Amino acid sequence: MAGRPAVAGAAPEGVPVAGWDMTVLHGNFVVYDVAFMTKHPLVQRYLRTVVQTGAHFRFRWNEQATLAMVWQLFVRENEWAQLHFPYEHRERRLLS
Repeated sequence: MAGRPAVAGAAPEGVPVAGWDMTVLHGNFVVYDVAFMTKHPLVQRYLRTVVQTGAHFRFRWNEQATLAMVWQLFVRENEWAQLHFPYEHRERRLLS
């Protein structure tokens, strides 16, 4: 999508992909507005469809992939922010 960052898992440049471009938000800290996920009728319909069709099992979509699809389909450009900050792993090495 235009204006979205290139993040882990994105489809290779020039490769046509129908629908989701396989972009996922990388990292282990993602914050979502629960009200958006539970009260937005189209989001609820989409998530129900994913579960009822078994697509998350058939295509091995984990929660980050499914949430990235919701992000790409339903979140407007001015409704999200991507923050970058250093963090430490168990090995105590500073990663950025």
